[in-house]
Amino acid sequence: MAASSVSSQVARRDFSAKTLRALCAKGVELVGTQMLPGAGDMPWANAERGFVVNDNGCGKVWTFAQVLGAAK
Repeated sequence: MAASSVSSQVARRDFSAKTLRALCAKGVELVGTQMLPGAGDMPWANAERGFVVNDNGCGKVWTFAQVLGAAK
């Protein structure tokens, strides 16, 4: 396994080993995290964590639920 960035290590901490294996089998790699603005008057105060992924060569930002859905 290649050395990974701190950002990718942080992203992987939110998911179980089973989820990470399922993503890997589908060619999806967690690259890092990014904040996603929430709703309301103060979107950044209500932000949620997004996960930057490499989906078979295509960079995307997914929510926690989207990452779990991709692992199924």
